[in-house]
Amino acid sequence: MVIGQFSIATALAFYLGWVRSAAYYGYFGLSTSMVGLSTSEYVLGSVGALYLPLMGVGLATALVTALHPRVVALLRRLPSARSLLPAGRAVGWGLVALAAAGFFAALAWRISWGRPAIPWLITWGAGLLAYLELVRSSLAGRRSGVGVQLIALAALALGGVFWLLGDYAGYAGRAQAREDAATIAYRTDVTVYSAQQLALGGRAGIVEDVARSEGGAYRFRYTNLRLLVYAGDRYFLLPVDWRHNGADPVIVLSPSETIRVELIGSPFR
Repeated sequence: MVIGQFSIATALAFYLGWVRSAAYYGYFGLSTSMVGLSTSEYVLGSVGALYLPLMGVGLATALVTALHPRVVALLRRLPSARSLLPAGRAVGWGLVALAAAGFFAALAWRISWGRPAIPWLITWGAGLLAYLELVRSSLAGRRSGVGVQLIALAALALGGVFWLLGDYAGYAGRAQAREDAATIAYRTDVTVYSAQQLALGGRAGIVEDVARSEGGAYRFRYTNLRLLVYAGDRYFLLPVDWRHNGADPVIVLSPSETIRVELIGSPFR
C-alpha cells in the first residue's frame, strides 16, 4: 500500500515537473526533449510548483475534517437547517454543468476564453456535492461503507484538483522564465573559446574577439553570454541582451577539443 502511494506521488511529481519545465523552456523557444532533462530533474523541478498548492489542499482538508462533526451535530439539533442541503446540491450540480458546458464548447468550437475556470468549477462543484453526500450519509448513520456516488464525486473533484495543479505548474514555469529573462545579466557569466569562427558576434549583444596571433589553440572568443542550463552534456546559452521577441536565439554548444567553455559565477547570487 505504501509503495503504491509512493509511486502515485512520484508519478504526480514527475508530471508536474514536466509541465513546469515545458512552460519554462518553452518561453525560450525550447522543448523538454531538446533539453533532455532526467527523471530526477523533473521530480525536483516540481517542488517549486507543488508546495503552495499542497499547503492549500492540506489546509482545506484539515478544515473540513475538523468542522465536519460540528456541521453534522448542528444539522441534527436544527432539522430546519437541513433544508439548505437541496440548495447546496443545486449549486454543486450547477457548477458541474457549467464545467461540462465549457469543456465541450472548448472541444467543439475551440472556445478557450473560459478554459481556466473549468477545473475550478469541477473542483468546487464536485467537492461540494461529495461533501453534501458525506453529510447525508452521516445524518443517516451509515458507518459500514462508502457509497458509489460519493466515490465518483470525490474522484471527479480529485481530477479537478490535478487539473488545477497542472495549470499552476505551467503558470509557475512561465513566471519563473519571465523573471529569469528579466535578470539575465545576473546569471552565470559564460565565455566561449573556439578554434573556429562560430558566427555569433553581434547577435543580441554577443561580442566576438579575434586573437591577433595564430599560434594559440583558440583564436575566437565570445563574451556577453549567460548560462540558461547545462543538460545532456550541452550548454544552453543566452545572449546578455536576449529578449522574448521571437528573434533572439538560444545558443546550444557541446564541449569539444575545439571549443572551451568558461563559467564565472555571478557576484549577485
